[in-house]
Amino acid sequence: MDTFEGLGDGSYFFAGMFNLTEGELAFWIVVDEASKQLNVQDVFALALIIGGMPLIKTRGKLDAKRTTKGTSALSLAMRTMIKHRLSSSWRSPTWKTMLNGQWARTNSLGGLIGRWLPWLGVAITAYDVTKITWNSIKRFNLIVKPEHRV
Repeated sequence: MDTFEGLGDGSYFFAGMFNLTEGELAFWIVVDEASKQLNVQDVFALALIIGGMPLIKTRGKLDAKRTTKGTSALSLAMRTMIKHRLSSSWRSPTWKTMLNGQWARTNSLGGLIGRWLPWLGVAITAYDVTKITWNSIKRFNLIVKPEHRV
């Protein structure tokens, strides 16, 4: 028997597992495709996302209703490493402002970079999820009977 194929009773065989339903087959295909796709860049992406969460307490801010409570490790690190001030305020996303559909402003280059880095992690993760989904559907449709295709 090959790595995957349909069995005579309407069930499927995949990677040494017998009698799989279409749903179980789809699950194991997604797991297999995810294991192929995920690597070091995804650990980096996750670190950027977590590093961008406002977990570090800060002193009071001027406009507590509009600002995010706390700051992120990335923003703090970037502000410490890059002390350059911009001549004008630039718009940048934070978790809170993105949920409210607004943008925060900063004239700190380090803060600006620190606020954008988590979104790089989000983009990498979105790409991986899209690729895993696309490859899983394609592979599932190659394996199953025509009436079971997605």
